[in-house]
Amino acid sequence: MKDFSRQHELDSRATHGRQAFGPTLSSWFGIVVILLICFTAKKAESAETIVNFSKDIRPILSDNCFHCHGPDPSHREADLRLDIWDSDDDYAASGVIVAALVTRYWLPHFVVREKNVITASNTNPQQRPLAIWPASLILLVTLFGAQLSLKNGLWEDRLSSLSPVPEQRLLEDRMLRSAAGTPDMRYQLVLRAPSLENLLRDNESVERLLQKAADDNLLESWQSVSQILPSEYVQKQRQQAIPSRDELHLRLQQAIAKSPFREDAFDMFEANAELAKSLSPLLPVNFEATALESWLDSHLVSVAGKWVSLISISQPKPVELAARVQTWEPQIELVDLHQSSLDLMRDYRHGAIKTIFFASLLIIALLLFEQKEPRRVLWIVLTVMASLTTTVFVVTSLHAGLTIIHLVALLLVMGLGLDYALFVSRKETVAEQTATRHAVVACALTTTMTFGILAGSSIPMLKFIGLTIATGSATSFILAFAGSWVSKKWLSQTGH
Repeated sequence: MKDFSRQHELDSRATHGRQAFGPTLSSWFGIVVILLICFTAKKAESAETIVNFSKDIRPILSDNCFHCHGPDPSHREADLRLDIWDSDDDYAASGVIVAALVTRYWLPHFVVREKNVITASNTNPQQRPLAIWPASLILLVTLFGAQLSLKNGLWEDRLSSLSPVPEQRLLEDRMLRSAAGTPDMRYQLVLRAPSLENLLRDNESVERLLQKAADDNLLESWQSVSQILPSEYVQKQRQQAIPSRDELHLRLQQAIAKSPFREDAFDMFEANAELAKSLSPLLPVNFEATALESWLDSHLVSVAGKWVSLISISQPKPVELAARVQTWEPQIELVDLHQSSLDLMRDYRHGAIKTIFFASLLIIALLLFEQKEPRRVLWIVLTVMASLTTTVFVVTSLHAGLTIIHLVALLLVMGLGLDYALFVSRKETVAEQTATRHAVVACALTTTMTFGILAGSSIPMLKFIGLTIATGSATSFILAFAGSWVSKKWLSQTGH
């Protein structure tokens, strides 16, 4: 029943995700498969043959596809069905159709068709003049500006900066936790042992040490597994300490002799006490499907055959408590989850930046090898670098620091800048230059507008991506055309 409920929950989440974000990959794959089948059938038919789906196409799907993508859930793969046509498929198919119609019939109206005049300028490809100094100037100015504005560093490594939850909701959550006295999960004491019984006994020893530390004002409170799951040794001691039923009955009768309680008022309690003496020790499995299951799972973990206890502590004095913990037996470790997450993010970021740096050098080497025009490659590199530094300057001015999300978005900005610079700087005829200009303008406008809308989202991650790419797209476009236009203007004025 538990597995069925879990599967139902996953299916519900998947359905909600498809409704919120449109078609899944499997929907697109299904459409591609169907289109390929239809295309193949169309090629094979003669001019007089009319293809009927039920007669000609459905049998092919039935013989080759329905076993893995049909109505039987036990054989279905990739959550793809070809025997039905659901709303996701309608959404995906309509998107493909609309994109095809727009590309074929609407976009050509934005391309200005030049008159078919045969001139030397129309037939001979020409290299646009490229000015290096505009991109160089922008690069230096933005680097200098970023140096002045970034007082707290370039990068923001807090995991909370990557949360999809709006900042206002995070603030409300912190206020609620503070009012409810919820333990701060930043600091954890980690205790390890080869067996569950050894771990629980060590945990009970640490409980006594924590109480002494709390008496010395090194922390306010803590939560550990021992509070609900004692060791088997302690459980047996407590069972042995329970009096026999006769002795317990005698003590209770003496206690209630001069009270208004009836003589049989505690009969049920006596029976339960007698039963408790013979119960088997409490184990983690006894907490399954109870209100305490999730709490226990967050404080007791089995990893690679060893048991780990996580003790949450509230309002500690980290330096003093860390020094005290080092003297404790059994050995225990004080972990600062905040600092650990910062270190993790920094290591990941450093590795990603190194990879991007070597990939950039490889791209430059490839451009030099392919283009064999060092000046053009230098102009392209400076233009891309200037667009990146300008984007970083704008984003850090608004968001205070760059996150991993910004870094991913900057990769797309680098790709856009490279594309714009390559298109603007290539050798073309006058007609080709006009067509290229219109195409790049359309791409830059749609990209900037689309991600500009995303920048207005209340979700931080979407806001970071939208602002970074919108700024980078606009900057890359402006710098690419500015370098060409300024140089052309200067050449016309000097008569070159």
